[in-house]
Amino acid sequence: MIGYISVNMEELKIKEYREYRGWYCGLCRELSKNGGIYARMTLSYDMTFLYILLSSLYDKKVKRIQCRCPIHPIIKHLSCETELGEYIADMAVLLGYYDFKDDWIDEKKLNRKMISSALKKKVEEIAQKYPRKYYAVRNYVRKLRKYEKEHKEENGNGLESLDRVAGYTGEMLGELFVYKKDIWEQMLHRMGFYLGKFIYLLDAWEDIEEDCQTGNYNPFFGIYREKKKEEFDIFVIQLLEKMAAECCKAFEALPIIDNVEILRNILYSGIWAQKEKRGCHNYLEML
Repeated sequence: MIGYISVNMEELKIKEYREYRGWYCGLCRELSKNGGIYARMTLSYDMTFLYILLSSLYDKKVKRIQCRCPIHPIIKHLSCETELGEYIADMAVLLGYYDFKDDWIDEKKLNRKMISSALKKKVEEIAQKYPRKYYAVRNYVRKLRKYEKEHKEENGNGLESLDRVAGYTGEMLGELFVYKKDIWEQMLHRMGFYLGKFIYLLDAWEDIEEDCQTGNYNPFFGIYREKKKEEFDIFVIQLLEKMAAECCKAFEALPIIDNVEILRNILYSGIWAQKEKRGCHNYLEML
């Protein structure tokens, strides 16, 4: 799921892009400070979005500094940091750990095994700090893998299957979006839930042709076989539009002022633009 919740750079103002990069760099610094080089490998645009969202919602004081780093050693660049950085970094490590672990299990990539092993101690610390978040991610991975294994033969059996399996990702991301129990808990969970479903379905759509060849589980497989290519694409787009609309509806109910244009760029444009960047150049024309 990593990499879908990003900006559409073509629609951003230069000032907004610099600010967005500042949050990305701020999260990178936080990961390095709390987990070292391996933690930095879990840096993602998805968690950058959550960093901006929660910091803006809770009106956290932003520390803006100009700094250098190993990747940009010559020119100083902006880094935006708030007190929520530790929480976001921990969630990034937690997600990244299971993502690397999955890559090892599925594809036997030795470097993924090495990274996940290096992160294990840090994940154990996160489990002690945030047990509910830890179990949400761990149980999500287990339920999803179990469901996909049990339903691999049928390889997708309609809308009920789509809703259930996508809902696993939704529940997990909804839990991570909730920083604390307060008046915004319900809307944040709802926002994360529908964004999680959107990501899972978009990823499955992207992989459908490859999965048909490899035999890997894909919840769209049954529907894909029944429809023509264009009809199938339209069906998926309409489904994704419903998920995105519910996510945006929850977002607009939150009293966010700072960085609202960056966040809107991601939700209304960026999440749709990612598929085109990954090679589906006619995708946006269908919207």
